[in-house]
Amino acid sequence: MGDSGAPGVASVLRRARQGVSAHFFVMGMISGVWLARIPAVKAQAGLSDAALGVALFAVPVGLVLGAALAERLVDRVGSALVARVAGVGNCLLAVPPGLARNLAELMAALLVFGLAGGTLDVAQNAQGVRVEAAYRRPVMTSMHSFYSLGAMTGALAGGGFAWAGVSPAMSLAAAGAAGALTDGFAGRWLLPGSPSRAAAVGAAGKNVLPDRPPRRSAEARRVRRLVIALGVLGICGMVGEGAAGDWSAVYLKDDLGTSAGFAALAFAAFSVTMTVGRAVGDGLIHRFAVVPVIRCCGLLATAGLTAALVSRDPG
Repeated sequence: MGDSGAPGVASVLRRARQGVSAHFFVMGMISGVWLARIPAVKAQAGLSDAALGVALFAVPVGLVLGAALAERLVDRVGSALVARVAGVGNCLLAVPPGLARNLAELMAALLVFGLAGGTLDVAQNAQGVRVEAAYRRPVMTSMHSFYSLGAMTGALAGGGFAWAGVSPAMSLAAAGAAGALTDGFAGRWLLPGSPSRAAAVGAAGKNVLPDRPPRRSAEARRVRRLVIALGVLGICGMVGEGAAGDWSAVYLKDDLGTSAGFAALAFAAFSVTMTVGRAVGDGLIHRFAVVPVIRCCGLLATAGLTAALVSRDPG
């Protein structure tokens, strides 16, 4: 089931890939608009930097809860249905944070928003795994690139809304309506049903799931160390991405004294480079393998974040 298969199968896979990519794009767009309007929401709710940090913590809490919920839902009804429902829900639930007038309202709105986002993220990635397995070659990174492309689009739109003086709620409502329509349409292309154990068979025809979990053995210890290492790398990556997403606009506006519209471009610039990186990621992994790419990208990200913190010139 790859690009060289029957035309009907190839068409189904191509549309499924486009459907997953569309869901990633919409999620990124919604996030981009929200992140660009954080300074306006902060001022609207009368929050200090410390209070805003407390409020923003509700998002990862919701993401974790949503991910735990999605794991069970995907196993029961399939990733396509969960992605379709959570995708529309994520778009609609982006509006309440823009209406918040105090810390409690903002935390409650962000918790629910994060819950929908966590559910969607697991479901669309599960769907992406099915599509990649069917293609029998790396395509996941290219699908992820659409999230960054959407985030860049959303950040630019959010900056435009800020320059035009549009309220945060109206900005998020406009983005949410467009996103819900897109997800509702693209959701019809996702692969229906739940993947069976046979779907875990890789391109080489080998089962990637062991017949029984390893117990007290050298292999089990190696797997645990690998999982821990990947977890640490994931945390480092999310800290950097979260800092750029949640605080770049606030940093430029409040600390470096730029306008709200210009501050929104910070996350847009970050999204441009992330889009490029994800667009070429599949090719780099195919040519150089995963480990060298991870090492080089980690060093590059560290250098970029250091340079951004040292520089005091917003231009």
